Amino acid sequence: MPGPYAGATYQVLKGSGANATHWALTALCRGCSQWTTDNGTVVAGLDPAAAGPVSVAYALSTKAPAQPANNASAVGFHSAKGPLKLDLAAAKTERFDEYVRALM
Repeated sequence: MPGPYAGATYQVLKGSGANATHWALTALCRGCSQWTTDNGTVVAGLDPAAAGPVSVAYALSTKAPAQPANNASAVGFHSAKGPLKLDLAAAKTERFDEYVRALM
């Protein structure tokens, strides 16, 4: 299981919530866009200025984490996973800070 991102922070924003059948999370995450080895060597990262789509992946488990409030809690094996391509440059906006302030 991957370890928690050292120094990463996130803030849950307006629009997040859950009901009996669905959940939504809008969050601002800082320090969550690159991955390192145990000794701190960067092995991958997301570059919002990169031309064209970047390859990422998703994974989910139907089993809840053992301690949901603890980012180092054990999680279940993935019940679904797959590749995903995102065009980060196309999603970039000069109004990012304004949008975040509106959701705080």
